[in-house]
Amino acid sequence: FPRWEETEKQKLVDYVYDISASPPSGEYSFNAILEPGAWARLPLCHRVVGDAWRGISRVVFLYGDRDWMHRNHADALVSKINVPVEVHTIPDSGHHIYFDNPLAFAQRVLDGCSISRSL
Repeated sequence: FPRWEETEKQKLVDYVYDISASPPSGEYSFNAILEPGAWARLPLCHRVVGDAWRGISRVVFLYGDRDWMHRNHADALVSKINVPVEVHTIPDSGHHIYFDNPLAFAQRVLDGCSISRSL
């Protein structure tokens, strides 16, 4: 993290320590939702058919340009659901776009929220 200030680096160290020293919680959810190899137990594409989208005005998918997940899965959903869908690729980021490119991530989230309010 060569561009980070020392205070930012220390915050990361504190965060990693806290999540490592605390009792597990999110780790249990991974086992509930993922098969070995990080495959979804109940993939979204199999659960979002028919009336599953009733009441939803819009869906926005965000992927990093170096994400291990492929946006083609979200692109495939566009034709299967009956709501407007946006699929965006965030530059300079991997799977954790909120961490790798927080400004671009925040802007996309804010854009999505402001458009949703106007619907």
